[in-house]
Amino acid sequence: MNPKAVRNSVLFVAMAGLLAMGGWLYRHRASSLSLGQASEATAAMPAEASPQPPEIRTQSAAVSPGTHPEPLPDPPAAKPPAPNPAEIVAQVGDISITRGNVGQLKNLRDDQTRLDTLISQALLRLEFRKRGAALPERVIDERVGSIVANEFGGDQAALEKTLAAQGYTLESLRKEEREKIEISAMRSQILREAGVANHPKPEQDEVMRQWIVQHRAEAPVTFPAAQR
Repeated sequence: MNPKAVRNSVLFVAMAGLLAMGGWLYRHRASSLSLGQASEATAAMPAEASPQPPEIRTQSAAVSPGTHPEPLPDPPAAKPPAPNPAEIVAQVGDISITRGNVGQLKNLRDDQTRLDTLISQALLRLEFRKRGAALPERVIDERVGSIVANEFGGDQAALEKTLAAQGYTLESLRKEEREKIEISAMRSQILREAGVANHPKPEQDEVMRQWIVQHRAEAPVTFPAAQR
């Protein structure tokens, strides 16, 4: 079989995994909260079942006459620590994908499908940032607040204790939530631009598959582990 056809087939399987994994809201459970499960939920659900993406701002957004200007930008989110270089299996722009990230996607059948899914997610996040979009910190605050209220009875200390028991922090959770929203918002925007936001799911899936194939061919995707 043509190698290119094989690669596109793998990408299609990965995209199917990306589309099937997601959900707009991450279902946290007080008894078994896992940030690995959060990664499995990062892909966006089909647009026809999704609520409107949260408010996002772009650096070039214009203020219409007679309207109030946007408030001052939120302070930048804390930058996560750099991963161990030995753990990085793929680099998509400035987004590192580690062995741990791959291992978290237990619902996908093999490591290659998991890796392709994570690369697809990274491409969506890069495009989100490339367009100058930014999530206000209050959006993440509201998402975490909803988790605390709905799953931990309003007790943030209980959430933090659950996270700590698994070796994670509140900042880790905020990072997971931010990534999910970026992916969901960017996917919704791509479908709107293609004019298929309200079309049947198979048509949306094909639009996203083509977008991923095109942008993966253009993106700076490297595989450090293979070079060592």
